[in-house]
Amino acid sequence: MGVAAYPTRHPESPSEAHDVEVLLAKQCSGADFAITQVFFHTEQYANLISRARRAGSPSPSSRALCRSPACAGHTARRTDRR
Repeated sequence: MGVAAYPTRHPESPSEAHDVEVLLAKQCSGADFAITQVFFHTEQYANLISRARRAGSPSPSSRALCRSPACAGHTARRTDRR
C-alpha cells in the first residue's frame, strides 16, 4: 500500500519533523512505500529522505513524477473520439 509524503512541510503540520513522524506512523501501520507530492527542487526530496532515514524509516520512497505535455512541446489531445 502506498502513502503520501511531503518533501516540504505540509501546510497543516507544525514542522518538517512532525511530517516525518507522520510518515513513520504510516509505515508502521503497513505502508509499503511513499510517494511525494510534486516538488521543484531536488534538494527538498533529498532532505526528506535523509530526515526519514535518520528517524528510522524502513520503506523506500518514490518521487512524484508529473510530466506536462505542454512542457514537452506537445499539446494534449482527446483520445476518446466519438
